[in-house]
Amino acid sequence: LPRSVELVLDHDLVDKVKPGDRVQCMGVYRADTGTGAAQSTSGVFKTKVLCNHLDVIGTDVGAVRLHAEDVAQIKQLAKRPDVLEVLSRSFAPAVFGHAQIK
Repeated sequence: LPRSVELVLDHDLVDKVKPGDRVQCMGVYRADTGTGAAQSTSGVFKTKVLCNHLDVIGTDVGAVRLHAEDVAQIKQLAKRPDVLEVLSRSFAPAVFGHAQIK
């Protein structure tokens, strides 16, 4: 079973939801055959739902809860002169190198 499904929204439904929102939708479940001979002979198709009605049942605005000690640590980190270096080392530590890009 798929954990997620691509939804295709048009017109007034586009601005109704944001990534991470839980939704209930009605629409047409379609198999996307792709293009070209290699796509059509594999037997595996990407699927999507062409939505014509959408209800938001949950939003993801309160997922992160900051405590007072977290805020204090963030403020302390912000005062450091090497804050960008610390953040770049923390961001994607499994990726080796590329310090300028990170």
